Amino acid sequence: MFLLYTNKNDIKNDIKNGVHLPTGFINGKGLEEVVISCTPCHSAKLVMQNRATKGGWISIIRWMQDTQNLWNLGTNEAVIVNYLSTYYAPNQKGRREAYKKYRML
Repeated sequence: MFLLYTNKNDIKNDIKNGVHLPTGFINGKGLEEVVISCTPCHSAKLVMQNRATKGGWISIIRWMQDTQNLWNLGTNEAVIVNYLSTYYAPNQKGRREAYKKYRML
């Protein structure tokens, strides 16, 4: 789903229980900038599956600018990178947690 918002209040109106319902993005500082800048071109799911550090998100943005005609994000870039690296950073866990040993009574 590709979204086109022109008003930040419209984005805020679509947040329920800490989630932006149309995208699935976590509500947080920078959500509006991410929705406005990212979802006109591709699905929010693509953003969420590409977890990265701040440096990784900057590299992804530079790649999109160099190869996909992404515009200069200006002062919004820092806001976007901070949001993405906060809520969509690499997972530190493995596939599953180790089994815990339980004492049988």
